[in-house]
Amino acid sequence: MTREEWRAWLRERGAESGADGQAIVSFGAPDEERRAALAGAPRIADLSHRALLTVEGADAGTFLQNQITGDLSSAGDGALLTSIAQANGRVIALFRLLADDGRWLLTCRADAADALRARLALMRLRARVEIADAGEAIGQVAIAGLADGPAVEGVRVAPLAEASATSPWWLACGPWDRLAALWEALEPVCRRVGWPAWRLAEIAAGVPDLPGALAERFLPQFLDLERLGGLSYAKGCFPGQEVIARTHYLGRTVRRLVAAQTPAAPPVPGAAIRTAANREAGTVLDAVPRPDSGAQVQAVVRVEALDAGEALFVEGGEHAPLRITQP
Repeated sequence: MTREEWRAWLRERGAESGADGQAIVSFGAPDEERRAALAGAPRIADLSHRALLTVEGADAGTFLQNQITGDLSSAGDGALLTSIAQANGRVIALFRLLADDGRWLLTCRADAADALRARLALMRLRARVEIADAGEAIGQVAIAGLADGPAVEGVRVAPLAEASATSPWWLACGPWDRLAALWEALEPVCRRVGWPAWRLAEIAAGVPDLPGALAERFLPQFLDLERLGGLSYAKGCFPGQEVIARTHYLGRTVRRLVAAQTPAAPPVPGAAIRTAANREAGTVLDAVPRPDSGAQVQAVVRVEALDAGEALFVEGGEHAPLRITQP
């Protein structure tokens, strides 16, 4: 089974694609899917619109450990949400990283894949590693609400550390035909949901997703990677480590990740957030529709504005303040 055959197989099960023809936006009942996601109901979502890279070779683990902001030793059997940064500490790309039978899988947004692959290739030097785009051969789906990860031969199922103990989340990667077997096995117990419904729960839980257009604008602390286990101050050197560590130890984290709600339509990523006095206050990272109306927004916002309790507005949006819901 190919990636396109997989997507056709999902369409036979009611999947509907968005205007870009890539992400599956729903399985016919978007509001019900979003309610299920917010309630923590068992569910499964397709991630075939996201990129997947492989890094393998004798030096693969050491090479990645020296490049990422997180610590591979903390990942265990899970999928580590981490980043790779420039020398100035600004994040180039966010991705999930997991071990799989002697190689490493890196999954990220499609619009961030080129920058991630180019950065890894630039830093490879004499390391004995091979970096490849494997998105056509290896698929990925997300699963939530099951106490134990499903077991299907040929599929790597990894827990996601950012999920709650009461509603575990899992990432499953494998050949498309094996993912189809996994999907069929889970259909009796999991609701099929589109990417916006899955992302809605991620935003509510404080899980960042950095668009490629916003690369190199934020330190990893601004994206809450320390809380999520994707940033380590103890593991040793990596690109940007000096700036990132100095910011931490001097207590100068001036922006932080928040979740918010608005009664308006979802703002576009990159939209500016301003105070009532028209001062710059932050940037929208992502936004998806909520059930029935309004939107769930993820943004990086100035700590000063949050601590002052200032009303915050999306520039160019309806005149209704954002309601901060997390943290």
